[in-house]
Amino acid sequence: TPELDVVRKKEKVDCDALADFSDPIPFDITGGGQLYVRGDHSGWNAEEAYRLHYKGNNQYQAVADFDGAMQFKLASDDGSWTTQLWAQASNSNDILDSNLEIGVSYPVAYNDGGQSNNNTTLPAGSYSFLLTLDSENPAKGFNVGNILIQQCQ
Repeated sequence: TPELDVVRKKEKVDCDALADFSDPIPFDITGGGQLYVRGDHSGWNAEEAYRLHYKGNNQYQAVADFDGAMQFKLASDDGSWTTQLWAQASNSNDILDSNLEIGVSYPVAYNDGGQSNNNTTLPAGSYSFLLTLDSENPAKGFNVGNILIQQCQ
């Protein structure tokens, strides 16, 4: 039987609405203990401008300027990329290789994504990458939360 997924998109959001949380990050992240949006926009480096800040309630958010097509993953700052999170394909444990759309929530895997990456194309502007985990310190696996990319007001 055919399935229909209804997704409501919110065009622009207030990217300052979520304040940083002062408690320690509950997610056991390798390296320096932080997650970053790492991709060709940053030379695949873990740069402070693209760090996901802990917002409480298992939410992590990076707000930064982006422009154009990019490949990326959410990852720790260690050289071996031990902690990797990525949008997974619908009804699959594979990495989603089609373009991630602004305003759409995608299921997230916490696993080794290998050489595959997520892709998106963002018109020049400021964007929020919001990661919401289903638990404070998830085990490696699939469907551990979701990622949402939104354009800032």
